[in-house]
Amino acid sequence: MIEILTIGLDDRVLGLRVRGSIEESDLDRVTAAFERKLEHHKPLRIYVEAQDLGMISPAALVQDLRLALHHFRDVERGAVVSDADWLSLLSRAGDLLPGIDVRAYPQSEGSKAIEWING
Repeated sequence: MIEILTIGLDDRVLGLRVRGSIEESDLDRVTAAFERKLEHHKPLRIYVEAQDLGMISPAALVQDLRLALHHFRDVERGAVVSDADWLSLLSRAGDLLPGIDVRAYPQSEGSKAIEWING
C-alpha cells in the first residue's frame, strides 16, 4: 500500500509512505499525484517512508519503471526513510542518475530527512 503524505512537506515535494505489498492501483495514485505536482513544480522532490515492505506485483513494477524512466529528469532530490539496509543500498543507485541527489535516513532521523528534502 502507498499513502500520499503532505503534512510537514514543502509543496514541491511528493511524499509517500510505503507499507506492505504494492499493487498497480497504488502506482496509479502515485502517478496521478506526481503529474499533478509537475503541473506546478518542476523539478520535484520525492520523500519516501518505507516500513514493513512486502511484494510488488509485476504490473506495479512495470508501471513504476515506466514512471521512473519517463520522469527521471523531473526529479532533483529524493529522501528515503527506512531501517531496511537494502533500501539504503538501493538509494545509492541515485548516484547513477545525473542531477538527482538521493539520501537515505534511518527511521530515527525522519525529521532530518524532512528538513533536507524541504531545504
